[in-house]
Amino acid sequence: MAIAGALRRLDDRVRAEPRLEDALTAAIVFLLGAALIAVGVTGTWTDAPAIIETPWVHLAPLAVACAAMLAKRRHPLAMLLVGVAATVADGMLGGSIGVVLALFDLLFAAWLFTTVAGRRLITRTVAVVLVGITLASALSGAPPRVTVLLVLQAVALIVLPLWWAANVQQKSELAELAEERARLETSRADALAREAEALRLVASAEQAAAVRGERARMARDLHDTIAGQVSVIAIQAEASLAQAPDPARDRRTLAVVRESALESLEEMRQLIGLLRGAEADPWATAPGLEGLGAVIERARRTGMVVSVVGGLDFARVGPPRAAEQAAVRIVQEALMNAGKHALGAAVSVAVVREAEPPRLVVTVRNGVGSSAGAGSGSGSVPGSGSGSGSGFGLLTMRERAAALGGFVVTGRQEDEWLVHAELPMPRLRGGA
Repeated sequence: MAIAGALRRLDDRVRAEPRLEDALTAAIVFLLGAALIAVGVTGTWTDAPAIIETPWVHLAPLAVACAAMLAKRRHPLAMLLVGVAATVADGMLGGSIGVVLALFDLLFAAWLFTTVAGRRLITRTVAVVLVGITLASALSGAPPRVTVLLVLQAVALIVLPLWWAANVQQKSELAELAEERARLETSRADALAREAEALRLVASAEQAAAVRGERARMARDLHDTIAGQVSVIAIQAEASLAQAPDPARDRRTLAVVRESALESLEEMRQLIGLLRGAEADPWATAPGLEGLGAVIERARRTGMVVSVVGGLDFARVGPPRAAEQAAVRIVQEALMNAGKHALGAAVSVAVVREAEPPRLVVTVRNGVGSSAGAGSGSGSVPGSGSGSGSGFGLLTMRERAAALGGFVVTGRQEDEWLVHAELPMPRLRGGA
């Protein structure tokens, strides 16, 4: 086992170092050739007496051929010529097996390590040599049997190593192609994995953005529908408690409170139905301009003095458009803020539909009452009377307008508070 392991390690080292492999091959061929010479295996090519009696004369061409084997990778064609010359010289001395083995190796290396042009040159030269041997044997009057044997020997000596080298080269190229294909497949798999990860990240980002957008929309709807009605209830209750008991007035206040509570419940049911995927009216919590009169009338029933500039004539058939919904919510929020922060002040509402460019222009003005600071937003603490708010009201107004490509401007102008919004309305086919 130890010897086998040592031999495997030696073989791995030799294969890893081409020069060492060539030197070892040349040494083996030289020792084998010398051993054959020592046992008298000479006179390969002729039965005639040798020119020089001693067989050791074959060591010289053998040494030259083996030396050429050391440089066969760097200069394959030149070393092949050296090997051919050594073989011819050895043949003139009678021939030996060792030189034949060296020539075999040099032919193999010449085909394997040369260029495409070098291989074409070798192929043409071999064809010329085979044809020349055949013609020379035939013209010399040798029997056909001798001619065939000479051609077969030439094929075995010359064509066989070249065929072997071509086979090895083809397998090596196929292995390289398979390795390159495997590398490309790995790269493709990595690219697909990266693409899938990028798509997953994009999908996650889009999903997160959609969730954030939906949460913001839900927050706006909850604020506009529920918080507004609850604020009305709180304001009415606070106003009633702040005054002396009056059965008739208190009953009117309770009627307004009850109506606001019922509207809040209905709108909350609509929102819950939408969240649970039930078949609910998606427009119930966001009426169109046809519902603007009801919003103003509800504010008047709470005791606010609301006047309409230009009148309201927005009857509609079909679902409301987004700009109309936003306009109604902005008016609703402005009236609620006026009732919270400028109680008793007169309020004017104007909603104008402009044709060029098509848009809705909303303007709500209210005087600054005793609890100045209108526009601070809804969400004040019920019953506190402080008029402070969370600021969500103004934020939802701006978000609604920005989502449509419009804008909202709020602020104090001299002795009044102004809410001004411009909401684009895309043109519809067949008319505005």
